[in-house]
Amino acid sequence: MFPSNLMAPQVGQRGSKLSPRLWARLIEEGLSADGSAPGDLLVEDFISPCAAKSATGEFGDLYFYDETAATVGPSSSEKSVIELSSGATANKSGNLATGGNVGTLGAISDAAGAAKLTIFEARVKLEDVADGSVFIGLSEVGTAAQSKPIAGTTNHTLQSEALIGFVINKAAPSALKFVYKANGVSEVELLSASVVGGQYYNLGFVYDPSAPASEKIKVYIDNVEQAQKVSADNIASSSFPDGTALAANIASRASSGAKKLFIDLLAYYQAG
Repeated sequence: MFPSNLMAPQVGQRGSKLSPRLWARLIEEGLSADGSAPGDLLVEDFISPCAAKSATGEFGDLYFYDETAATVGPSSSEKSVIELSSGATANKSGNLATGGNVGTLGAISDAAGAAKLTIFEARVKLEDVADGSVFIGLSEVGTAAQSKPIAGTTNHTLQSEALIGFVINKAAPSALKFVYKANGVSEVELLSASVVGGQYYNLGFVYDPSAPASEKIKVYIDNVEQAQKVSADNIASSSFPDGTALAANIASRASSGAKKLFIDLLAYYQAG
């Protein structure tokens, strides 16, 4: 069975473990006869993080992109937490991505034979919500790069690459938005929730090809299912990154001083 001890003990509880409403489905999926997971599973809780890094390159199993003085490393004040800082230079980014920034975790697809259960979750905390922007989710392979996936000065904007996930933009710093976009089109905003600095949030979504057409992707904040869903029609539209190769990506961009993002958990699953 999927190791349920990795999950928070109560439905609706915020915590450093996986959220039950997202991950309970894996208990039903079970494990294969040899004990391996029936798909690809990544759970990074940073119990033993790498030493601090200030140059582009590998950071453990992740890839770090430094755009002028960005840094990543263990938190100086919290156990099993890493800090991603954009650096003190204005309008520069620090990025973390899976697969060395060139490898694919998977794709969200509605095509026959390629439509697979997909789960993403991250537990993050912003030092503050002012003067910067963040992205937490899945983005097109290679998006951890200079001024990607977020760029700009007066306003920070998502760039052309495909993505799906959570965004906080300096133009509306207390609003956590869930968005998706295909390459070369504008993002579609699904929801907007209030957030504050100094507090952890568990952010996640589940793509279930077997779900009703009106709710193919469900979005969760702190283990609470949100009312807004991504439908089958949404996925089939030209605005959705249907079938695009994606990697996990967490990015922080400052508009003035260093923008710090604390990351306690990063998890992903896609059925085989």
